[in-house]
Amino acid sequence: MRIQDLLKGNKSEAKYWRNAVELRGLLLPSIPEQLFCEPYQFKLVTLDISHNRIKALTNIGLLRNLVALCARNNLIDRIPTEVKSLLSLTTLDLAHNNISDIPDDLQDLHELKVINLSANNLEYLPESMIFKCNLERLHVAKNPVQNVPRHILVQGE
Repeated sequence: MRIQDLLKGNKSEAKYWRNAVELRGLLLPSIPEQLFCEPYQFKLVTLDISHNRIKALTNIGLLRNLVALCARNNLIDRIPTEVKSLLSLTTLDLAHNNISDIPDDLQDLHELKVINLSANNLEYLPESMIFKCNLERLHVAKNPVQNVPRHILVQGE
């Protein structure tokens, strides 16, 4: 199915603006491949694919101008290493998925200000991530985190 078909069809939750695409609640099993082609690939700044059935963020690194990614309430079990290609990313919302660890690749995203990983399966938080990136907010509520590094608690005060 083409993105244009989603936007024209009965599915009122699909929306496209000049540099933003919202495909919320469409029960999509994956990110539509059309997003990785012109005109979306280089113009897309905001992508909301929340409330679907997406299991993986396949090819997400191709959207190099992405500033905000919302993929909450899906079935995603890991953050792919190709996320390190999203150098303009400031907001990453992956709450309510099945993610069990935070990859070290996130520390290379120097523009990243907000990460929401609430309600996942995180058991630990990597110490290196907080030191190397410019995070302002890290949301990890409703995770079975065992030990929170002391400097993360100090950062939050």
